[in-house]
Amino acid sequence: EKLELKSLDYCPYCGEGETDGFRKIKGARLSVHESCVKSFVQKVEGHLETEGKSNKYMLKSIVFAILGGIIGLMPSIIILILELFEFYSAWLFLLIPVTSFYGFKKGGAQRRSYVVVLVALITLILTVGYMLSIYLSIADYFEVTLPVLLEDGEFMASFVQDMLTTFLFTLLAIFVSWKAIQKQTHGAIKKDIQSL
Repeated sequence: EKLELKSLDYCPYCGEGETDGFRKIKGARLSVHESCVKSFVQKVEGHLETEGKSNKYMLKSIVFAILGGIIGLMPSIIILILELFEFYSAWLFLLIPVTSFYGFKKGGAQRRSYVVVLVALITLILTVGYMLSIYLSIADYFEVTLPVLLEDGEFMASFVQDMLTTFLFTLLAIFVSWKAIQKQTHGAIKKDIQSL
């Protein structure tokens, strides 16, 4: 069934009629005033330029990114505590970069391209730290140090396998979320705006 929607006959930027051009925005053909589009693009670019030079709220955003990453790690911790599975679920590590980036955004700092690296670093530190804390807890349970526990060949193999799995799933989590995070940086937004 075809909807047969008609094109707007007024400019969505100013609300006035008698348009002098067209733009395709998200698949819809819109009538626009070229001057309105140009003015909108200049305002957005100016705002992004001003924001891009500011380090306002940077510390707050970094703290929020770390807190967001910890919140993303919580499902893994809950599953471990409740012993719902006899193993940890590395798939849950996919939540960490998403929640970390959300925390960074909530902090209010401008989003340059290095945000992807920051989120990746936070994710890597949290996941590897999480696995290391599990093995330190096991060593504490047996009342030995981790290096002594790792002298056992079978335990060492399990430790290496878990660390490699953690590292690989962390890389997968970063890879999966990278594109979505990159789209929301100021550079990507500026590029999208320039294509109007």
